[in-house]
Amino acid sequence: MKTLTISLLILLSIVIPVSSQTHLKLNLPTSLLLAPQVGLETKISDNLTYQVDMMGSFWESFNGISFKIGMLSNDLRYYPDDNLKGFYFGPSLGFAGYPKIQKKRYWHRPIYQEGWAILMGGTLGYVWELNEKWSLDLFAGGGFIQSFNIHRSTLTHERLDKPSKPGGVWDKSGEWVAPYRGGLMLSLKL
Repeated sequence: MKTLTISLLILLSIVIPVSSQTHLKLNLPTSLLLAPQVGLETKISDNLTYQVDMMGSFWESFNGISFKIGMLSNDLRYYPDDNLKGFYFGPSLGFAGYPKIQKKRYWHRPIYQEGWAILMGGTLGYVWELNEKWSLDLFAGGGFIQSFNIHRSTLTHERLDKPSKPGGVWDKSGEWVAPYRGGLMLSLKL
């Protein structure tokens, strides 16, 4: 949490000079689940914006399921009509680290994963302007995830899998996932 706060402060200090074209965002659904996602979106040209956002979940157990994860996402967004209003789409690149997470297929088995992932794909969304300062951003992102995992027993923490390469550390897996992120962001124009 300390790293997330420091990272956000650094980003704010960089973005403040262009504050009239920058929006600070909070994902309402993930925040209600105590996995806050905050972001900054700023105009870089007439129809393009850049958004960076971070999400963190620190659940040791949520209904018996481990869900500790941190994600950093970068989006380049193209607005066909007007920046920061209406429909948008664009490429997305993200990174995730998970010290302890249980994928859906292991929810009823004593197995968790630790590791990291690269997320490559796209984002689609729509921004509704509520007034001069506030807007809502409904979005979804999906694509390819390349994961580097270690599978462990929840009982003994012993490693259960083997590395993808002899002498390697990680079990690698890749999969197409749609969506791997999404929500409804409440946005404040700085």
